[in-house]
Amino acid sequence: WHIVPASPRDTADALLEAASITSPPIPINEVVTGCGVQILPWDFEDIDGLVVELDAGAVIWVNKVQARTRQRFTLAHELGPHLLRHVEEFHLDLGGNLSPNATGEHPGYNWRAERAANEFAANLLMPASMVRRASAKTTDISALASQFKVSPAAMGFRLTALRIS
Repeated sequence: WHIVPASPRDTADALLEAASITSPPIPINEVVTGCGVQILPWDFEDIDGLVVELDAGAVIWVNKVQARTRQRFTLAHELGPHLLRHVEEFHLDLGGNLSPNATGEHPGYNWRAERAANEFAANLLMPASMVRRASAKTTDISALASQFKVSPAAMGFRLTALRIS
């Protein structure tokens, strides 16, 4: 699918509409490949994920040793900079074990782009309308997380952002 970049929420909504997805869980692997992006699992030590824009098309590497829910969020997060056009050549998400510089940030860190990628990923994996519909049936965070195939922490943040909990 070709998605015109807009806000993180609008871009995620346009992608869900293009993919005709109306219920959870979001088939993130199919969504990523439907955008023409190749997925390569890799055994990284300190990297969650990486998106590289190549002449032949974009590639997302995802840390295959992390929990499946983390891999799903990483795929959605890395798709964000690609679709939002926040990356020219590559975007790297460093794991928590790497040391930041003296200012407390990783070199080249762009918090606005990271926030947009996180917002895109949350809107893609946990669309507001679907979360509201599901939370009307249960408020159990673990049950909702399982339904959307995300971590309970991610679902908790999403419910808070949507002012549901």
